[in-house]
Amino acid sequence: MKETIDLFPFQTKLSLKNLIENIETLVTKENNSRDKYISNILNQVKYYPELLQPIEPLKICDLKYRNIFLELMGLVIPPVNWERDYIAAMTPFTFKGFYCTPKFLKYFLNEDMSFKGNVNVDYETMSKIVTIISFSAILQKIYGVKFEDYIYPITATIKDPDTGLDRIFKMNIDGRFIDIVVKNKVEPLTPGQIETLRLNLTDVEVWKSIIKPENFEFHGISFLTAIEVTDQEVLSNIKKDLIESDSLDNIEKFTALRDKLRVFLRIPDLELSVAGLFPDSILKINHSLDEEDLKNVQLNYREIKLEDLRGSIFERVRDSMKYEVIDDISKIQNLHPIEKQIAELGLRSIMLIPLTYMGQLTGGMDLGSKQPGALNDYTFIKLTEVIPLFALAVKRKLDEIETKVQAVIKEKYTSIHPSVEWRFRNAAMQYLKKPVEPEGVNNEIEEIEFKEVYPLYSQADIKNSTELRNEALKKDMEYHIEFIREMLLNFKRKKDLPYLDNLLHQVDLKAEKLNNGFTANDETSINEFFKNEVYALIDYCCDICPELDSGIRKYKIALTNENGEFFKHRNAFDSSVTKLNNAFSKLILKANEKAQDYFPHYFELHKTDGIEISMYIGESISENKKFDTLFVKNLRLWQVMIMVELARLNENIKPKLEIPLDTTNLILVHNHPLTIKYRMDEKIFDVEGSYNIRYEIVKKRIDKVHINGTNERLTQPNKLSLVYSAPKDRAEYLEYFDYLSSIGYLDKNVEELELEELQGVSGLKALRVGIIQTGNNEVPEVPIEFEKKIKKLTSV
Repeated sequence: MKETIDLFPFQTKLSLKNLIENIETLVTKENNSRDKYISNILNQVKYYPELLQPIEPLKICDLKYRNIFLELMGLVIPPVNWERDYIAAMTPFTFKGFYCTPKFLKYFLNEDMSFKGNVNVDYETMSKIVTIISFSAILQKIYGVKFEDYIYPITATIKDPDTGLDRIFKMNIDGRFIDIVVKNKVEPLTPGQIETLRLNLTDVEVWKSIIKPENFEFHGISFLTAIEVTDQEVLSNIKKDLIESDSLDNIEKFTALRDKLRVFLRIPDLELSVAGLFPDSILKINHSLDEEDLKNVQLNYREIKLEDLRGSIFERVRDSMKYEVIDDISKIQNLHPIEKQIAELGLRSIMLIPLTYMGQLTGGMDLGSKQPGALNDYTFIKLTEVIPLFALAVKRKLDEIETKVQAVIKEKYTSIHPSVEWRFRNAAMQYLKKPVEPEGVNNEIEEIEFKEVYPLYSQADIKNSTELRNEALKKDMEYHIEFIREMLLNFKRKKDLPYLDNLLHQVDLKAEKLNNGFTANDETSINEFFKNEVYALIDYCCDICPELDSGIRKYKIALTNENGEFFKHRNAFDSSVTKLNNAFSKLILKANEKAQDYFPHYFELHKTDGIEISMYIGESISENKKFDTLFVKNLRLWQVMIMVELARLNENIKPKLEIPLDTTNLILVHNHPLTIKYRMDEKIFDVEGSYNIRYEIVKKRIDKVHINGTNERLTQPNKLSLVYSAPKDRAEYLEYFDYLSSIGYLDKNVEELELEELQGVSGLKALRVGIIQTGNNEVPEVPIEFEKKIKKLTSV
């Protein structure tokens, strides 16, 4: 900082007159030793009348005045405080000391006695503060007008020359010994001028226009006292830092937080690590020593399994929920591996502190220093005020991590569909607004339901999937049985046991049964036979015929390899189903992103032996869009197109499958709106009402339905089957079929069929139409190709 304030508009001069006059008031009539001491000093002052006049700082330190000046200063700065306090005597409104205590000299003054601390305000602001304070003093002492005191806290930060750590001081200026000297005649202020000043308290130019600086001078001496507030200021800053959401996982902010702790604890090489606790691991949210390898990842946290901490100081702190201190870790024998890692970092003194929130352990903070004994019980006492804030920051971070985890689950696995997420959000908000109920009282969240929604259901089912799966299992069993048979024969050649003949007979019976047909029960009985009869014998074979050991070991390894020869055909079937389902899902999900733009609708996709698609559309589904039945027709037409594209995709992908699979495509039409309700116990939507449940019954039974009076199934490969019950549904979809035929999606010929009666359901009819196998498996843009047609159909 500059030693003088150039922007300060007043003349200032050093003078002891006011100080001496104040000292004279200290003399009482009691004539005690104190009075005598002060009177003696004042008597000496009489020999130097020039001290009552303005004087240069250098002159006052001359040998002539030295003793009397020191005597006067001794009354302001008592000798008992000389080595302890930070005080300097200065010319008024300057920052250049000419007399100061040793500590002030060491920490705040350069060699030329200029001030070297970094204050919390810039030069112009400091000038403004000093100027306004001076004007306010003139206003009060000369004009008798007092405004509210203008107070601006000033702090200075210095670098401790011994530790290199920052230290913060509050700077107090004692201006009691300053006189205001009026150089020219001044006129009283008018009420209007006073009001102008009151309304412009911080405008220096307004002050200067009303109170002329050239009319006044400041004579006297001021004392600048520095009071250390490092702990209070740093503690306050640490608290502010921890309130920020990224204070722990932002590297720059975390490093700054660690540096503040270094200042607060007076440990220059302090290192800090903060971790959050999960059920089976701890997550190091950040560490001031090893953050480099955590960059460029979604969660820059390092996970450590709790089992890897067993027997360490970390486990003890977790279990006891009490802090622990290691004075010098290098002196401990038989360190735990995790403790060795700490020692290898060069740290000697260690402190581990558990962090709890609402009585629950949420994590911990680890402190370390390369200096033995640097951390101790006093360290913990100093940290007591910020430990809860670290705990809160860790809890907040754990909640953020959990939110991210849930977002991944929502995206990759299962979720509340985005189209209805708004409804759940609103319900949660209402729940949070409810008053907290007493313990034991259940404050239930409202039930979620959507009324008057139109259902759309379709499926692409793998034809004869049960038979194909059984055939694959049968082939694997046949291979396995033959392998066992050859192995038993090989053993029989080495060791002719009658029991082997019995086992071979049992193996032949199993093979014969497979040839006569295969069921799930056959798989179970054969596996039980292998487990109870064959495997025990194999172990015996190894003992008495060591030369068979190598082959038997290979057999056992093959049994545990789910991708091996014993599971070849089953894996081929499962792989083919997976590839087909994944291809279907990818196409449907991509297409539905566009369909959601037409009008938001609830969408579910389930993978079985094929896929099932359930959709619900209606005004209650959308948060703010106006509904029209046009959107139902639009989605129905889109649904037909999707089923056509799935059939085409099936044909395209079939040559790439290990087992060629055919699918049958079915749509179930339900023309009446219904209500769906979210089941909190099962976390799914389900239809509500007895009539609506009929719809669910039909969904579960329709895929196996036959044409009435025949053994022919309705669903066939390369054909789209549509089940309905109302004549108006027939008319609507026939128009769709006609349109789709015109653009090369469907054949012109449409079969109209009567269906057999299902249990509890009768009167079902069907339309069946051939699918044209062309196209590129991309759903056309419905708004572009179909909007005009839909508007024509609905007269919109």
